[in-house]
Amino acid sequence: MVNSNYLVSGKITPKVEVYSTSSGSWRVINAIIPCYVEQRKCSVVLKGVPYWLGFGPICPNTIFVPRREVLRDEFVLSFDMGNEVFLQVDVPGAKDYHYKYSKKLGVYNESVAIMYYPSYEKDIRFIELWVMKDHVVDECWVQVLRIGPFSTLWTPLGCWENGVVILQNHKDELLLYDPTIGKAEAVPTSGAPMFSTSIATYMESLVPVDGGNKDLKETKFV
Repeated sequence: MVNSNYLVSGKITPKVEVYSTSSGSWRVINAIIPCYVEQRKCSVVLKGVPYWLGFGPICPNTIFVPRREVLRDEFVLSFDMGNEVFLQVDVPGAKDYHYKYSKKLGVYNESVAIMYYPSYEKDIRFIELWVMKDHVVDECWVQVLRIGPFSTLWTPLGCWENGVVILQNHKDELLLYDPTIGKAEAVPTSGAPMFSTSIATYMESLVPVDGGNKDLKETKFV
């Protein structure tokens, strides 16, 4: 869990806590968060590493979080559970390119992915999908998909098996886009209005909800 307290002595002072299932408790660590975290965006977890969208850099002497348009720089933030440190990687594309698209994180074919989709630009009707190949090199992103053009706004919700991308169109219909054939197939839904739609990955686990089994290997949450 990442807690950000913005009104401590007039400075932005994020607090980071790590939860351990072996102890069943939280503890505060001294990890430095290098950028603001987009907490409204769904984070993803891949191979035990959590990822968030972020923007920055941090302005230490301000009371309120500045608008993203002021800060200009955007990142993918991750947390190294072993060393208990945050790492950041620039998002792909030029800075001016960022504000023409909204962004969402996902997992595509076992790689961290960032999906770009139209915000308000009437002349942009594509969805782009980039995957992270390496954390330590400058050119760590590779564009693997460009879906479209569309006549209306479409939104990516996430990725599924075999590279399939889950989309939502302007009619609130869910579709599965198969990149191998370049076509989208509609998915039946309940028919209820979908004002805000998201997807989640379900995976069976032997870890109890209350963390009470001391014989299990330690698991951490941040």
